[in-house]
Amino acid sequence: MASLPVRIVWLVAPLFGLGMLLGQLFPLGLRRLSEAEMPWAWALNGSASVLGSIIAVVIAMQVGFAAVLWVAVGFYALAAVSAFKL
Repeated sequence: MASLPVRIVWLVAPLFGLGMLLGQLFPLGLRRLSEAEMPWAWALNGSASVLGSIIAVVIAMQVGFAAVLWVAVGFYALAAVSAFKL
């Protein structure tokens, strides 16, 4: 078994890369919006963040963390498809 620092790096490295990639989607989407649509985007993002965290905990407790990750993959795929349709 690897030491604790090695395991931490092994965990943080892929999560950092994935987080950087997924963290760019909202700013890129904001660039496509008009001034009138901007407050709605921020409201939707805030609401989805709060509700998403609550729903993720409920799903994790009922089904497991793997299910939470697959649901997240599905929602990101849906967002990607929606972005390309616009």
